[in-house]
Amino acid sequence: MKPGSKTGIPDGLFAELEALRRKLAEAEETARRLRQVEGALQEAQRLAHLGSWDWDVPTDVATWSDEVYRIFGFTPQEFGATYGVFLASVHPEDRPAVMAAMAASLADPEVPYDIEHRIVRPDGSERIVHGRGKVTFGDGGKPVRMIGTVHDVTELKSAEFRYRTVADFTYDWEYWRGADGRFLYVSPSCERISGYKPEAFVDDPELIRELVLPEDRDLWDEHREEGEMTPGIHEARFRLRTRRGEVRWIEHMCQPVTSPGGEFLGIRASNRDVTERERSVTEAARLRQQLLHATRVAAMGELTASLAHELTQPLTAILSNAQAALRLLAANPPDLEEVRASLADIVDDDKRAADVIKGVRALLVGGDSDYSPVDANDVIRQVAALTRNEALAASVDVRLELAHRLKLVRGDRVQLQQVVLNLMLNALEAMGEQGYEPREIAIGTAERPEGEIVVTVRDSGPGIAAAPADRLFESFFTTKREGLGMGLAVSRAIVERHGGRIWFENNAEGGATFFVTLPAAEGEAS
Repeated sequence: MKPGSKTGIPDGLFAELEALRRKLAEAEETARRLRQVEGALQEAQRLAHLGSWDWDVPTDVATWSDEVYRIFGFTPQEFGATYGVFLASVHPEDRPAVMAAMAASLADPEVPYDIEHRIVRPDGSERIVHGRGKVTFGDGGKPVRMIGTVHDVTELKSAEFRYRTVADFTYDWEYWRGADGRFLYVSPSCERISGYKPEAFVDDPELIRELVLPEDRDLWDEHREEGEMTPGIHEARFRLRTRRGEVRWIEHMCQPVTSPGGEFLGIRASNRDVTERERSVTEAARLRQQLLHATRVAAMGELTASLAHELTQPLTAILSNAQAALRLLAANPPDLEEVRASLADIVDDDKRAADVIKGVRALLVGGDSDYSPVDANDVIRQVAALTRNEALAASVDVRLELAHRLKLVRGDRVQLQQVVLNLMLNALEAMGEQGYEPREIAIGTAERPEGEIVVTVRDSGPGIAAAPADRLFESFFTTKREGLGMGLAVSRAIVERHGGRIWFENNAEGGATFFVTLPAAEGEAS
């Protein structure tokens, strides 16, 4: 059967109807797709806060997208838009500039419409928008159509304002240098530090390098290359000469900026003026040198006082032996053996005086000491022998309570003898007054489990008053009428130099005990 036989429609007409039907279906599909595209476009405009408009200039009829209505605070498509409606929404203070920009575009095909301004919504709120447009001119050069966009940039401007508020008012000199080496942003603090306004660096990207002192430029170039090639934060310190000719110290930190895709976008940097801090460091170093000099001068004073204190005993012994030798020579006949013994004692005391000078000088002016394994028991026996005459003259019994097989200590024998001698002489002087019985000094040694050797000097004198106890080891402090106040100060310096500690305690039964601890030498015993 032929296609049109059943309906009674001629074959040719039926074919035309079928073609029309197919075209209608295609048109409906095209319209559906256009609606989809339009819907997607409107959604994209809404998300981007970007609206489009089309203005028929001769008739003053404008077509706004829904987003333009929303940006201006109107219900979408609630009225027909015109240039006058748009102009009425522009902020009064910005209206002259907008009208001038629009007039320039309508008068010249080469001048696009591009301006940022404020609008006032019906509810009184303000927004910042960025408008762009392009004019089409007809025959005779008359403007016939203008199409464009309007972008709500209020949030963007607010974020930019917050960033600039932080960056512009920071004390440090901030900048962002683009991938091409030009400055995208320079904070106003650059003028405070360098003397140049931000525009100077924008106009001349190499200005900052020119300000760096010539002797620091290699460091600057190396740092800049490293900052562009290597991720992470990079630091450098350099000097620059300001516009006023001053030299400033700069503490510089920078970091490369990259896009999410890894593209290099430039360098973000911060410069801090640390000139005053650098001056403070230099001044502190100068003051330390002055203090060191003053300390050395004071040390010379202490050295003099210490030598006077420490040499008293050997010089007294030399004088006594010399006087004895003279008496023995004056006898008839002269006792030459005793004279020879006195002269030998003078030689020994002279050597001891020389050792005292050497030890005290090394202690106070930082010289090297002769450290070697020392038997603390031997040191005490030698000092006890030296002070035997003083002890007998003062009617004081000296008792040694020395530990058996005591570990050795590492130190300077002469200096350690000085410590024990000072403590012995102090104990003898403490019992110089009558009325203290028994009159005795006990010198002992012991070994602690933690590896320390303890030397104790205990007397039965009056003890030490509480008031001066905290000052007893200070230089030039003394409780004696003719004392120099150096004995215990030097003793503490010697003990601490040997890595030990010295202190005292008053005894419950009377008198006082001085304690000296010294580190034991590993694996060595007497």
